[in-house]
Amino acid sequence: MDEVARVIKHDKIKKYLNQPFEVYIDAHFDLTTFVPIEFRLEGSPDPDDNFLFDLALQAKADYLITRDKKLLAMESIENLRIISLRDFKDMVSGT
Repeated sequence: MDEVARVIKHDKIKKYLNQPFEVYIDAHFDLTTFVPIEFRLEGSPDPDDNFLFDLALQAKADYLITRDKKLLAMESIENLRIISLRDFKDMVSGT
């Protein structure tokens, strides 16, 4: 939640929002499933991204969707595939 709040307050994001940022935080909270983190992954190319892997793996996600080239260059971890948004869109649209 801290990360969402921090990003929503950026000027490059705020310009697209027509409600106070708290409205978006509340909506995110209402639509989010919280997953307890029971183990930590070490070794992503950017240690600041380890939490993404912690969350995705423990939530048993199939995909981690990112634009980060370092993450996209990684091999799948367990059953977690790391793919771009474009690849994900192509996959779900059947193209």
